Amino acid sequence: MSPAEILHGWGAIPSAIDGLRDIDERQRTLHSAIEWSHCLLTGDERILFARLAVFVGGWTLEAAELVCQNGENGSTTRVLDLLAQLVNKSLVLQHEVNGESRFSMLETIREYALAQLNECRDADTIRWRHGPILPKVGRRRRARADRDAPDRVAGSAGT
Repeated sequence: MSPAEILHGWGAIPSAIDGLRDIDERQRTLHSAIEWSHCLLTGDERILFARLAVFVGGWTLEAAELVCQNGENGSTTRVLDLLAQLVNKSLVLQHEVNGESRFSMLETIREYALAQLNECRDADTIRWRHGPILPKVGRRRRARADRDAPDRVAGSAGT
């Protein structure tokens, strides 16, 4: 976008900054930038963005799929596509840890997303899904490792 387009778009976005008068200018500016980015998201991206706020310290794709997908029409492909869009828009960070993709948000962005989640009807449901996520992911990883273990043992027997 050209500077003129950005300026025009900025003026068209509703702002909650007036309610933040007791916060220093630097923080208000940061909040405005995050709010502007959020306003550019599609409806589905906004929903996923808010739901991802339950993850403190990061998450895997598998965890996001378990917690964030919709029961009615939420396919794992849809979560992956939306997550990729949030990464492309720099609201979610992607990094590799031990050969696995992990995702996270900067804490300031996560706090904004958490405020958005708190305004959603399904906030309690998302938090409820998040509670048992670690044991579920652990069981799936263990099953995957057990399934792959015979291949590793057989492969190393010949060496």
